[in-house]
Amino acid sequence: MKKYSCCLLLVVSFFFTFHTQHACAAEFELNGPHFCGSNTIAFTVHAHVTDDTDSFGFDIQYPATMLRFLRHERGTLIEKGFSHIPAHVVSPGLLRIGGMDIGGYTIPEGAEGTLFTLLFEFLDGSECDGTVSATRLKDDISGLSTGDQLFDLNTDLASLIQILKILAGSEIEPHPCLSDINGDGKIGLEEAIHLLVRLTV
Repeated sequence: MKKYSCCLLLVVSFFFTFHTQHACAAEFELNGPHFCGSNTIAFTVHAHVTDDTDSFGFDIQYPATMLRFLRHERGTLIEKGFSHIPAHVVSPGLLRIGGMDIGGYTIPEGAEGTLFTLLFEFLDGSECDGTVSATRLKDDISGLSTGDQLFDLNTDLASLIQILKILAGSEIEPHPCLSDINGDGKIGLEEAIHLLVRLTV
């Protein structure tokens, strides 16, 4: 299976359902998803820590009938330290991530950035909208507030960006949730216009 790099796709973060959440003190956010190929999507986990942090843990709940967890990648907040940060699927739809630094490194008070990028495979034949939530925050991040991340892969900005990439000549397969508006068997300009209208209503 071909691996796709998410680096370019994650340069700009889009908040789903056209709802912007601004980082503030004691906040823990899920942003995304972003397309990383036709059947791989990624969510970024963003945090604004209020105390020096050398340990943390949290759960991610996701629709197991839609998504299969693939892997997690370190974000800007933990580029240093935290040599071992396991992530495992406890049960279908429940991902548990935790880490501790024993070498004296801490995420400094007031730091803001990404903890992880979480990559999921979108399962064929599943529905196109759902909710991803962060729960059970533990240890030094236990006081951070969280929120659900609603997503609809057929009517969002990430879908529009994928269509525009296709129109620009990018050799990527359109996501299966993208609707063929005019019935020509292709994803193109008509679909981009349709999404623009939906997003501006």
